[in-house]
Amino acid sequence: MKSMERLLSVLTAAKPVIDAETFLQSEDLHGEGVLDSLDILIVIDELCAEYEVKIDLTDFSRADFKTAANIYELVKRCGGRM
Repeated sequence: MKSMERLLSVLTAAKPVIDAETFLQSEDLHGEGVLDSLDILIVIDELCAEYEVKIDLTDFSRADFKTAANIYELVKRCGGRM
């Protein structure tokens, strides 16, 4: 599975009411209401499980969840197995 497709699969599993295209096209996932603070915590849990990475509260900011590409970069920065 391609890396971005894998990430989109994780995101849609964490928030199944949102489709992959919305995650991919959104320019501000939090600002547009696609992900709220609780959703971000759920996504972090899913990312940790899928990519075998540990993401601590000090490892990210709201900006890391602005777009799917930002989330992808966060996982890579934290040592996730892409």
